[in-house]
Amino acid sequence: MILAAGKEGIFLLWFDTSTQKWDHDVVGAGLPEASGLRYWGSGSLNIFRLGDDPVGYIATYDAFLGNVVAVYTKPQNSTKCAASLKKNLWSRHVVDGFGPLSSDGQTGTIHHVAAIRLPTGTGESFAIACMGAPINKRKELIFLLNMKC
Repeated sequence: MILAAGKEGIFLLWFDTSTQKWDHDVVGAGLPEASGLRYWGSGSLNIFRLGDDPVGYIATYDAFLGNVVAVYTKPQNSTKCAASLKKNLWSRHVVDGFGPLSSDGQTGTIHHVAAIRLPTGTGESFAIACMGAPINKRKELIFLLNMKC
């Protein structure tokens, strides 16, 4: 399985051995397409452990080279692990926005999302890497989310 981000949002690709074909599902929609914007969907993403579920939630920034941090949560009563990514549309929750888009209104300050293991061992949080105005002095920001299984 491959989980990727792009204009389609967050999507899962896998090879179906029964049909001998590649298949896909959209897992999360990302930032909606808007007139005048060159980029929409999702940028960098990472999967995070939550309790005993290694696929507890997904964090991303929206859109490509964007300025919006979002987390995606699976539908209630979903299975645990990678199986929860198939045939489920996850819910998008905006965490924060980081500054305005560039002067041409196309790109933001966020360039990467990475997992950080929580000291309690109960899950993972994430860091984002930022560059450029207006956050020149802050290169990485850490979000500790109070999420429960």
